[in-house]
Amino acid sequence: MALLVNFLLFKYQMKEPKTKADMLNIASKEYGEDHFTEIFVRASVYMELTFGLDVKEVDPTNRCYAILIKMGLTSDGILRGEKETPKTSILILILGVIFMKGNCATREEVWEVLSVKGFYLWRKHYIFGKHRKLITNHFMEEECLKYNTSRRPPVILHNLNSCGAPEPC
Repeated sequence: MALLVNFLLFKYQMKEPKTKADMLNIASKEYGEDHFTEIFVRASVYMELTFGLDVKEVDPTNRCYAILIKMGLTSDGILRGEKETPKTSILILILGVIFMKGNCATREEVWEVLSVKGFYLWRKHYIFGKHRKLITNHFMEEECLKYNTSRRPPVILHNLNSCGAPEPC
């Protein structure tokens, strides 16, 4: 299931279409084609509960799927008083790292993945601006992310319940 979730998150970030054939190819590597429906349902539920994302079929003829945001982030992730740039995609990327690392990730692990997407710790991003401030101030203030300094090394945790996401099972 983790391969399929990771694939869907990647396609979502890249804004690429998600087809049943592609998902079947990914899921069959881990479980075989016979279990696709069960794996797809589990991955969809997990994405909804963990990331606040809903996987919906949008084109039954071509079997294409879309991922829609369900989380109740402030103004759909747009910061008040700033340019109308959605900030949710950065949060989704960070949550993906946290998920893939077992529900907590070190600061270095988060920035390693963010750097692949062009977010560097001390550089202003050409679209999102001061993304470090966004992560450390906004997402922490909204309590979507928590920084746990009691662990060594300190880790970043998700706190989706305070962002409006449903309580996990």
